[in-house]
Amino acid sequence: TFMALRGAVRRAASPLSPARPPDANKNRGLQRILSEPRQTAAMIIVSYGTADGIYARHLDRLDASCAAHGLRRDFRAIPPAGRIAACLQKPAFIRDMLAKHGEPVVWLDADTVVNRAFALPEGGWDVGLVPNTSWRKRRLRPVCAFVVAVAPTEAARTFLETWIHLCARPELAPGRTDHGRLIWTREMQAGHYAECDLSRCLRRALTRDVGSRKERTI
Repeated sequence: TFMALRGAVRRAASPLSPARPPDANKNRGLQRILSEPRQTAAMIIVSYGTADGIYARHLDRLDASCAAHGLRRDFRAIPPAGRIAACLQKPAFIRDMLAKHGEPVVWLDADTVVNRAFALPEGGWDVGLVPNTSWRKRRLRPVCAFVVAVAPTEAARTFLETWIHLCARPELAPGRTDHGRLIWTREMQAGHYAECDLSRCLRRALTRDVGSRKERTI
């Protein structure tokens, strides 16, 4: 079952996960820690696409939409891989980009399109996320994985290392992508990092899964 699997994942990843305080699971939804966040332009958008033609074209489209709105970005093509194998590389790529640039990075899935310029909240947070765009799925998966902002903080790096650890062990959840593992990472790291709801600063800024049945503008 999902609950049994989640318990197994927690035990397997425990070397990377600080003990959870008793009330850390009180609010399993998205935590809004900044009520009136100021905006800052200190960020760089990162992403990759598999060099298989389809995602290479998606990445070109994302690059063009970022350029149209004057947003800095660092994109890469990775060797062809299956969907799940490609997805599981996400947190390690984000970690590497964070180390390279030394400033907040914003991961966007390659099949995302940027509709307008945006900026991140200034300070006071480690990881920024948005609520799941599917109301039906929010109970088990409160947040999306197509956009993930990470600040250059120790708590954020620990969060990423936990997520990486889970993604490096596909046998923990065969057939599951990085998204489910992101949810487990949030639970395991609850109380040890500051999470910011990016909904306000990203309002109408991004369209996910362009051209698919999952297409949504946040």
